[in-house]
Amino acid sequence: MRFFKEEKGGVIKKIWAWAIVTLLILTFHSVIIHAAHEFDTAPEEAGTFQGKIIEIVENVLVVEKSDGEVVRVPLPGETGKRASAFRIEELVEITMTPEGMTTSVKSVPGEVQP
Repeated sequence: MRFFKEEKGGVIKKIWAWAIVTLLILTFHSVIIHAAHEFDTAPEEAGTFQGKIIEIVENVLVVEKSDGEVVRVPLPGETGKRASAFRIEELVEITMTPEGMTTSVKSVPGEVQP
């Protein structure tokens, strides 16, 4: 038994298509938000800070700040640099946006400042 005439079948298909697209967008959005928090690149890291590189994983610098907090710094961001340009134990100064984008990474001499 048909509930809709043939010409309405196209409308139902479009509604289902939009529902699926909306579900996919919401799913990917939540994955991106979760990843930002999981990798410590969330808005609380916005601003400029110094730290020592303790690990390099693909295009991510793992940096230990002076207070002991470990932060993952994604590259290249707006820096245009690759992780291979840095070395472990190097002291760096990093600037990040509230969205978690790295805007500047530069080597600094001396001790890590709080």
